[in-house]
Amino acid sequence: MARLESLTKNSALIIIVIFLLVMVIVFCNREKLSSSFVYQPEISKERKSDSIEQEGENQESEETENQSETNWQWLDNQKKLYELSSTEIDSLLEEVWQRFPEEEERLKALAILRLGTPYQLGCLGEESGRDKDPIFRLDVTDCTAFILTNTALLLSKNLEEAREMMRFLNYQPGEDITFENRLH
Repeated sequence: MARLESLTKNSALIIIVIFLLVMVIVFCNREKLSSSFVYQPEISKERKSDSIEQEGENQESEETENQSETNWQWLDNQKKLYELSSTEIDSLLEEVWQRFPEEEERLKALAILRLGTPYQLGCLGEESGRDKDPIFRLDVTDCTAFILTNTALLLSKNLEEAREMMRFLNYQPGEDITFENRLH
């Protein structure tokens, strides 16, 4: 019976991780895919007058696009999260929330800020007992840690919130933080 419960928990975790990976892939490639398949018909003479009325709306749209481009350029000039102190990370997270209020854009921005993070297999732990590695960390990552920490960061405005979110994401609800209660 215990083995069946363990298999069910592991299956649920695998499904969640696969879902998160798919979401990251979809969000990162959405703009490329949508621009490849968007149909842009020619505007007829009758519709030109309608387009003049929409010109004001288009100008606003252009301003939004320019701001978006500015935000991505800003992101390109930031240090990676693994290179920053806790205080710098908190400040950067606040700025990321302001510049990327939409979750999908913020997730993409956070993933970009994590690129290049040194790889270390099995880098997360319970900080005590059998696995003394930190519960949450940004200095190293592996595939599972990358997904879990990015999800925690996506839903948090500072490192303390991210650490608490990691407890929620990575351990059985209502249980102690132990290796045996970890969801992977």
